[in-house]
Amino acid sequence: MTTKKRDEFYSGLMVEAFDKITTEAVYKERATKIVKLIKKHNPKAKILLELACGTGNFTKQLAKAGFVITATDISKDEIEKAKTKSIGAKFSVADMSKLRATSKYDVVCCFWESFRYLPNFIVCENTLKRIFKALKKDCLFFVDFTHFP
Repeated sequence: MTTKKRDEFYSGLMVEAFDKITTEAVYKERATKIVKLIKKHNPKAKILLELACGTGNFTKQLAKAGFVITATDISKDEIEKAKTKSIGAKFSVADMSKLRATSKYDVVCCFWESFRYLPNFIVCENTLKRIFKALKKDCLFFVDFTHFP
């Protein structure tokens, strides 16, 4: 799926439909587990970058846990929806494969198999390099492959 087609899929009516697919309870449960892992492995973590934040469901839960969050997504419509839910997070439309972090983060997260949308190994490798440059020393990166074959 090209970036343009992917962005078209995650726009308009699909944004509203996406939030109906998974309940808030699922995000709360998963975010609780992530927060526990963060507190266990980096108890001083405060500054978090969420890549491919979608409509902000994880962002909302992580903000409730007290993190200072910058959240990005390639879809303008999803970012607009996320802004309506997440108090205190800073949002921007951005392609994670072109990440140019101007800050360093205690934690970087990328949930719901978003990494599988990267088109090939080289783009994936370069994206990981950009992510690791954005992390403070000895900090955390969470990525999941929920439905990755």
